[in-house]
Amino acid sequence: MKEMIVYWDILKNVNFYPIFFLQGDYGIGILKINLKNLENFQGNLRAVFCSSNNPTEPYVVEKEIDSTINTNIDIDIPNEILQGFGKVYCRLVLRSSDRGKIVGSIQEVYFHVVEKKRLGISRAFIT
Repeated sequence: MKEMIVYWDILKNVNFYPIFFLQGDYGIGILKINLKNLENFQGNLRAVFCSSNNPTEPYVVEKEIDSTINTNIDIDIPNEILQGFGKVYCRLVLRSSDRGKIVGSIQEVYFHVVEKKRLGISRAFIT
């Protein structure tokens, strides 16, 4: 697994260090999001992924959150995002399930997908 750690204090901006994935690294990418200052919260975290090489095709992943149980959320990076190379933006949206409580926190992180070069090896041998 290849993990990108994201620290998100909802009272401040998100803190992260962008990492690199190799084009075609399917099933190994995870955003590990550590939420801080989130008390008595129930709702969801939506991650909207958009690649710079195909900006009109976003991919959405949602996770339910109950802060009394866990504030460490793992979001799997969709394989479709790792098909092409370039910069990938991910907008993180935190929404409360209680319609009377407004949590409109939105932050953006990014990472890079590096182009897999052909090394004169047949595609049948590349795994």
